[in-house]
Amino acid sequence: MSAGDITVVLCALTLGATVKALTGMGLPLVAIPIASLFVPVETAVVAVSLPNMVSNALLIGEHRQGRSEATFLPRMVVWGIAGAVVGTWLLSTLDERVLLVMLAFAVCVFLVVSIRNPAFAWSDNVARRGTPVAGFVGGVFQGAAGISGPIVVSWTHGMRMSKHAFVFAITVMFAITGAVQIVSMTALGLWTVERFAVAVVGAAVVGFITPVIMRMGRKITGTWFDRLILGVLGVSAVSLVVQAVTS
Repeated sequence: MSAGDITVVLCALTLGATVKALTGMGLPLVAIPIASLFVPVETAVVAVSLPNMVSNALLIGEHRQGRSEATFLPRMVVWGIAGAVVGTWLLSTLDERVLLVMLAFAVCVFLVVSIRNPAFAWSDNVARRGTPVAGFVGGVFQGAAGISGPIVVSWTHGMRMSKHAFVFAITVMFAITGAVQIVSMTALGLWTVERFAVAVVGAAVVGFITPVIMRMGRKITGTWFDRLILGVLGVSAVSLVVQAVTS
């Protein structure tokens, strides 16, 4: 990568980290599409993985008081791990455009339902049966495209939990599937010296900016937080379509 490419990747990480610190999601969704305009998608996915782990760790600590409310999380995590392994294997074999279009479609369906019915929530039966599926599918997308946010966030948002429980749940899910992704990338030999160096510098940038933005985000709760989540999901759907078309 040239110095210009590295600068673009770091700027994309900064923007993604800002969105993630406010909502609990958005770093890969923002950083990977931008970075992949200048570097190969595989390079972008690998380089973003480590900074995203740093962001997840900081957010888990910030919202740990919500852990008692996220009772569904263990099942989602187990299936997410399995999905991440499968997805990382698919990274080098499956047409990424198919994944991106499928993901954008799923997000759009959820957005339409949520906007038409702001009080929408999963029934207890649907939540119990669907959590393993959502976890597995989210893990597959995390491993294959480095982006599980739209699936995990859409599903978890339908649980209608408090802000702390919501952010805690999604960041734990992101952290664990992301860790599996990093291990799988290492096993598949996807790390290079250049990718690792960019990832380390990016992790330092994310580690600096995330606590600052988190303090600002503490005032965003209730309806405004829900609107912000739906807004980020909407932008992510458009971003995914654009990435599918241009890739």
